[in-house]
Amino acid sequence: MHERYDAASDLEDFPSDEVTAALTEIASDAQEDETLVALCAESLAGIWIARGAVERDVLARLPPWGRREVEQQVARSAPELLTSQQDAVAEVGDRDGRTLR
Repeated sequence: MHERYDAASDLEDFPSDEVTAALTEIASDAQEDETLVALCAESLAGIWIARGAVERDVLARLPPWGRREVEQQVARSAPELLTSQQDAVAEVGDRDGRTLR
């Protein structure tokens, strides 16, 4: 398991689409080891910070502990990425025409 932890942490340094897909698969699996999910989520956060955008669809699929890891890391390093996307989400209406917040 320690090798998987190390790999999950190190993959942040290889921000390809294949790596983000693999990290997403593990980080969004609520049945997976919580530490591994958190480490994958941290690596995703690092990649998103470097890219300048958080993938909201992926963030929404993460279990609460993974989402918390991403939000904390992004809030520390690039809080504008969370704020700008939250503002954009607030403009979207639901099926009944109400504005979501």
